[in-house]
Amino acid sequence: METILNYIKQTYAPSGILVYGSYANGTSSETSDFDALVITERATAARDNHTVVGGVLLGMGEAASALGEVGKAFAEMGELFAEELGTGFMPLVCLNGLLSIAASVFMLYFSIALACMLTKKYRLLVGIGCYYGINMVFSTVSGAFSMVMMLVSGMLTDPVNASGFMTGMMLVSLILLMIETVLCYIGTKWIMEKKINLD
Repeated sequence: METILNYIKQTYAPSGILVYGSYANGTSSETSDFDALVITERATAARDNHTVVGGVLLGMGEAASALGEVGKAFAEMGELFAEELGTGFMPLVCLNGLLSIAASVFMLYFSIALACMLTKKYRLLVGIGCYYGINMVFSTVSGAFSMVMMLVSGMLTDPVNASGFMTGMMLVSLILLMIETVLCYIGTKWIMEKKINLD
């Protein structure tokens, strides 16, 4: 272990090394790999097969190379979505978030009213069960619509038009959230007006 640490110190001039895994807990063998987090000021290094992100050496060897490739792929995907979707997509995301909060609140009220209508005992447990049941139904419907959208748009076979697909999915999600909110509101209002078992 001392040889490895000296090599890291000479090669990367780290400001810190955190050793973990089998070497740290004293259970290493001849076939054990060396697990360490190396914090360095250098952005890149000329030796070893490794990945440095923001001054942190993530690893050395084949695993680190694969990790670097995955990181590059995610960075490229992020750039692609930012380029394809542009700035008009962000308001849809914000609107979807706000509507999702409203839908959750209305679903909670509907679950409480439904539990009060269904039983006089264990209303809290029944209300929690109603909430999860209703949420599961809406999630299943939303997932089914997502799959239909993927099939209709051809995203499963030809993922070229990402911006159109993502905008369409966001609009479908907004419509489903509006339907969910309205249904929960109508259900709660009906139960409250009929005053069914609310004693």
